[in-house]
Amino acid sequence: MLVSLCNFSINNLSLRPKTNVQTNSYPNLKPLECDTVSFSGRKTLIAEDMSIAPAVKSCTAVEKHAAPAKYYLERILAEYVGEYVDTTDSLPSEDYPILTCESRIKSPRSIREKVVSKFSASHAKMASNFTNKVFEELSRYYDVNEEADVEATIAEVQNNINCHDKRGAFMPHINPLLYYTIIQQCFEEAKIFNYSSVDETRQIEIDTEIANNLSEFVKSQKSLPLTHTNEGIKEIVADIVGARIILREANPKYTKKVFDGIKRAVEDGKLKITSIENNIPDPDKLDENDNISNYIYATDSTLNSLKTVSGAPLYTNKSKTGYTAVHINVDFSDCDFAKQNSKFAGYRGEIQIIGEEVAQLKEIEDLCYKLKDNKKALKAEYKPFKNHFQKYYVGDVVQHFDDYTYKAYLEQRAFNKKQDKKDFPSIKQLGFTGKVPEELDFNNLARIKRECDAVKKLNYTADLLKQIQAQIIKENS
Repeated sequence: MLVSLCNFSINNLSLRPKTNVQTNSYPNLKPLECDTVSFSGRKTLIAEDMSIAPAVKSCTAVEKHAAPAKYYLERILAEYVGEYVDTTDSLPSEDYPILTCESRIKSPRSIREKVVSKFSASHAKMASNFTNKVFEELSRYYDVNEEADVEATIAEVQNNINCHDKRGAFMPHINPLLYYTIIQQCFEEAKIFNYSSVDETRQIEIDTEIANNLSEFVKSQKSLPLTHTNEGIKEIVADIVGARIILREANPKYTKKVFDGIKRAVEDGKLKITSIENNIPDPDKLDENDNISNYIYATDSTLNSLKTVSGAPLYTNKSKTGYTAVHINVDFSDCDFAKQNSKFAGYRGEIQIIGEEVAQLKEIEDLCYKLKDNKKALKAEYKPFKNHFQKYYVGDVVQHFDDYTYKAYLEQRAFNKKQDKKDFPSIKQLGFTGKVPEELDFNNLARIKRECDAVKKLNYTADLLKQIQAQIIKENS
């Protein structure tokens, strides 16, 4: 039997009689910072999660002070890959593989929600590591019951540990003793270990030894940043500054020029790369006669060459949505502007290398993704899109739409430029008729987004005119 940890009240927590370990026996163990620990297996953002979000004022300051990093990245890319941009849209792809090179700074609203989602993910990983460590420690002293569902119990505990307070003081790494007790009780309830072979006196000694070991384990782990400080925000969100290189034709032999340009920037000491992520499809998602080579942006040789020059790790990620691209993560801490003013320090960024067709679909799918994750970073102009999507993205449609999205991304990536340009892959074309309503066809979603884009543009123009008028009145007064 698994233990449900929803709304577990710390005030009602009773230590097992055999534990008998007092918190004040360990000076490094702080008392619990919140009255109630709220456990949940949620993966999406909700109001409770936002309670640890940084202040809007802080996120606005972080956005404002990211301007030098953005300008620096723009300048470097212009210098080292700018010559490969096709400004006429008619030059040969082998010599001019880049359609556009764009840059951006995340909005304060987007920064705020990214802090929550990234921080929550980091906490979940730490909780997972801590749970596994507890199991490992107990396994050294007690036999595991053969009939116990160890994997399910550990998964239950890992997925449910989630404590919130407004200052971001997350458990279990703030109070390992408390969480050791909670996890221990879960294991005992699920009858994971056989305690009968060890007498109670020895059990008390074991608990003390394990508590000490967990204390040392926590010290060895990297602590989570504080979400309410500007420095913590910049540490958590690694892509506040970003650039996107959109390829006219994502052929590895053409895009090698782009990677060679970035490599020269590294060799000249102008760009510090911290990691390279090659996002490819999950082989299990491909058709029987399909091959990963049809979806790559760069060969292993090209990627490894950049890895060698930069000294950064290269990761190959199986895409969860079908989205394929190469992400190059960079650090601006060695730049002069970062050393001259602390406000401009601590920024990192991301360079995305992506095909034109994939980028076009991602513009639509990004809105869907935010709605799936219950994020609130959609502007008011996109409310019609939100209402439409959420009306049909329900029940069995959820999984079918996600499968449709995956296949649509693959279709976009494999698109041959020699073919006539077509709309997005339709529900009918990809075999989802009757599974996904036509209202969620990406062509229909694209139409609704275009309408929202138009309203957003009109509102922006109206706001700009108001600002100009206000300035004129002020100057004439």
